This record gives sequence, C-alpha cells and structure tokens, in this order.
Amino acid sequence: MELNIKAIAFKAAAAVVLMAGVVYLLRSAFIAEVVPPCSQRYTELTEFNLDGGAGLLSQAQLVAMIGPSQRDIYDNAKVVRVRGVPGQRALKVAVENKGIASGEPGETNGIGFLWSPQTLTGANSACLTYSVYLPKDFDFGGGGVLPGLYAGKPLKLSAAADPEAAIAQRIVWRNNNRGNLYAQLPGYDTSGGAFMSQKGFEFPKGRWVEVEQELELNTPGVADGSTRVWVDGEMVVEKKQLNWRKSKNLQLAGVMADVGYGIPRRVISPPKDTKLYLSPLQLRWQ
Repeated sequence: MELNIKAIAFKAAAAVVLMAGVVYLLRSAFIAEVVPPCSQRYTELTEFNLDGGAGLLSQAQLVAMIGPSQRDIYDNAKVVRVRGVPGQRALKVAVENKGIASGEPGETNGIGFLWSPQTLTGANSACLTYSVYLPKDFDFGGGGVLPGLYAGKPLKLSAAADPEAAIAQRIVWRNNNRGNLYAQLPGYDTSGGAFMSQKGFEFPKGRWVEVEQELELNTPGVADGSTRVWVDGEMVVEKKQLNWRKSKNLQLAGVMADVGYGIPRRVISPPKDTKLYLSPLQLRWQ
C-alpha cells in the first residue's frame, strides 16, 4: 500500500512538472517578450546640456557649442524654460514656411545639427531619449522628422545606406498623423530606407511625449542587429535580425538632430508656421 502511495505521488509530481513545461511553451509561443525601455537597461549616460551655467544657453552659445554642423540654429532655435520635463528647460524650434520646398529639414525649415560624443566610441548599441511637445494645433502636414541615431557618416533623408560607411534611423511623423521609425539600412538601395512599423504609433499633441529609440549593431556577417522605439514607456516598434553593417569599421557616431518638415524621396513644405519643443537629448550606450 505504501509503495502505491509513493508511486501515485511520483506520478502526480511528474504530471505537475510536465504541465508547467507545457504552460511555459505556450506562453513563449503566444506571449511576446516584454523588453524594458533602453533607458532602464543602459548605465553609461551623457546629456546635451541646455544650461549655460549662469542660466539658459544663449543662441550664440548654442551655435558655438554645436559647431559647423549646425543649420539654422541661430534663426530657428532658442533655449526656454518649460514645465513638464526634468530640468525645466527645452529647445524651442520654430518651423516656418518660407515658400521654398525641401525634403531636408534644417536647410529651409526647422533646424539640424550633429551631436557626436567621443565617449560613444567603440559602443555596439545606443539609446537616445528625449521628450517632444507638439502644440494642440500642430499640423502634421506631409510629414517630418525628429532626432535619431546614426553610425559612420551622417545621411540625408534621400540618401541610401552604405553597410561599410553610413546607416541611420530617425523618429518621424507622417501625413496620417502618426509616428514611425524610418531606418536607412542596407537592402533598400533604391528607396533609401524603410519604415520599421506597418501601422506606426499614435503621436499625441498638446502634452509632453517621451520617446526612446535603441539601435543595436549587428555582428558583421550575422543578421543579429535590432531597433526599437518606446513612447511613454510602451514599446511601439521592434525589428530584429537586421543586418546593419558588413564591417566593424562602421561604428555608432551619435545623433542627427534634424527637426522639421521633410520626408524621404518627396519634396514638401511646412503647411504653416509653427513651433515645437524638445527636452535635452540623452544618449546612453554599451
């Protein structure tokens, strides 16, 4: 009798273990992995500081800090005090319709500049975080771009990627009033790049929206790279098995801070004069 009880207990324990295994497999198959925002997983951090020490950066100080990569900073950008973001300061960007159509923000509307911290050298992945404020009456128009990450040389919106010299990704808004991630990566030589999400994501107006993007370079010869975007802490874009580069010589370089109306492969103009706000850019890497 005692042996029968032990046998029954053993079989019951085995059944529990088997059931637990089945449940795990089912969860793995049907429940997507939740990846925390990259700001929670990266420890190294640097910030594009808008504080001039004795106060806010002046336009002249901002231009001097950015250097020769700046486009229209003096005319269209100003550091202002705001509420709703850490540090209580932001970059106010004026976007004006000057009657000149362009697909490149920072040349005829908005601003553009490069931010390339030397501490990023040798990193295989990076995380860019900032908050953006679009006014309640903001017109998405034909589309536009916000800051994004790049490796190698900076790329214009209309340019094709080079797996040995230049790749990039940028947050964009589209004419369907939604956001997306536009990536210039190898394999899209004729079109220049690709939108990483089929449906995109909601881009709220009239409040601060926190945006995070992550770019993980692949091992040369292996399609193990990835890209992700979080909006207010929720992952809205994820693409894996990306083949960003062919050589280790192509390394992360920093941020392309293009802000304004413009879309790939099509010439557009701002629908009206407007403005938007960006919190200080934060760059993390590993």
